[in-house]
Amino acid sequence: MSQMSFAQFRNLIIGFYVLVFCSGLAVAQDTYQSLYNLYEQQQFERLKIELKKYSTGTSAPLEIRFFNALFEQDAELAKQEYQYVFDHARGRLKSLAADKLREYYYALGYYVNADKYHKFIVENKADDNSGVTQNKPELRGENKNIPYFIQVGAFGLKDNARELSQMLATQDLPARIVERTVNGKTLFCVWVEGKNSFESTLQYADKIKSKYDLEYRIIKP
Repeated sequence: MSQMSFAQFRNLIIGFYVLVFCSGLAVAQDTYQSLYNLYEQQQFERLKIELKKYSTGTSAPLEIRFFNALFEQDAELAKQEYQYVFDHARGRLKSLAADKLREYYYALGYYVNADKYHKFIVENKADDNSGVTQNKPELRGENKNIPYFIQVGAFGLKDNARELSQMLATQDLPARIVERTVNGKTLFCVWVEGKNSFESTLQYADKIKSKYDLEYRIIKP
């Protein structure tokens, strides 16, 4: 075999393995996307069944370790898995792990730790990478200078959002209705103006929750 033909043969082999690798990567990404979809749709029984197709343990992909941790009965072991994923993942998966760590520490009453992960989620919003298509609300004028908002409700019907907004107004808590599109579905979100920092906004949101029993989500436009 001549040197030229050997080089061509070598390039052909390299190209073949690159093609196989890329194809496998694409299939893996599609597979993981289906797991994400089941998780976001809260179809946990189906998710549990799908996970049986994959190997477990420390050599498993980060996505598999995260989803398996959801079904771990030992909270401490689950936390360790979430922490490992958070430390090594990026983007969407890192934010999902942060949310689980936030829940863990909040349940234990370690609010400082919980707030750290809450702040990470807000500051590193994964909406653009989460597979959830949504529009970004446009804020005009003085609203552009507001760093944080507190979302206290999201409704499919504008009348419901208006009713909550009006109730808050009677309590000297002005709110606005922001229209957003999530996965092709229009939601009418009720936003209360936050404070100048994440920490003060979080404290304010906790007071609103305590007084009005409203679950909240801090938004950074």
